[in-house]
Amino acid sequence: MIIQQTLNKGEIAQQSGDGKFIYLREANAPVELLINNRIRQTLRLRETMEMPQGQTVTSVRVESLGTEPNPIVLESSEALIHQANDGQLMEVTNFPAFPQVQNVAQHGDWSMKIDQMPSVAINNFPSIQSVAQSGAWEVAVINLPNVQKVSQSGAWTMEVSNFPSVQNVAPSGEWPVTISQLLNVSVDNFPSVYASSQSGAWSVEVTALPSVTIDNFPALQQVEITNLPAANDSLSTGVVEVTAGAGSITANAGRDVIKLKAATTNTAAILLGDWPLEAGETLELETVAAINFTGTDLDKLYFIEVA
Repeated sequence: MIIQQTLNKGEIAQQSGDGKFIYLREANAPVELLINNRIRQTLRLRETMEMPQGQTVTSVRVESLGTEPNPIVLESSEALIHQANDGQLMEVTNFPAFPQVQNVAQHGDWSMKIDQMPSVAINNFPSIQSVAQSGAWEVAVINLPNVQKVSQSGAWTMEVSNFPSVQNVAPSGEWPVTISQLLNVSVDNFPSVYASSQSGAWSVEVTALPSVTIDNFPALQQVEITNLPAANDSLSTGVVEVTAGAGSITANAGRDVIKLKAATTNTAAILLGDWPLEAGETLELETVAAINFTGTDLDKLYFIEVA
């Protein structure tokens, strides 16, 4: 990839690229690079940038940082470009042919492909070899002697065919025990009452309760109330229309409760002092006093008095 262009301050050039190295061959001012849309780098004249390990150049955006027109020549390549002391590029010619030995300065990772390994024959291999183990070994024993010391790894399954009648066993850890059949136990002289100390909660299931018979249960009873007091409550209803911005419900010494409701057709709230009653809202008061209110002319306040 080569970008060869004159850029003014703030101008940008962009191009796809390849390789691992970017070299600013010509420029009279620094440039800022945006590589692969994520790596920012500032280069000056004849400076080289190497991509991070395992990454290559796919795209480069160049912006001039100078104030004057900046003639830029920017190159990308797979190999590092070296320079002589005077800043000129060096060209290597008459490179010796292989298989002569060359001293090479490595930059980055190298990959090497070997098509075929040579055959190696060992005629006089000694009978005993010292081997440094790497990783786990698998060992097959063909003729195992009668007595072996074995270091156990994991669980063993053992079958004993002629187990003696009595064995002393020292348990290690927990043993699972399966009881296929319980013995029948008969208690002849169990005490009628015994003390038990409960630990935790008990669950008691009652499978059968004794039947209960009530012989002399009275038949249905009739109750007669002769002196039930008559209801004394009385209701009176009314409606007051706001006139000249106000309205009033007269006092009633026999009143227990008065229920108020603003008409649903009201155009504004009715105010009982500072208490607003919006259209459709209700209010219940226990008072015998007169109720004065204000509102919009022609709006209405309904009431029910319980005495």
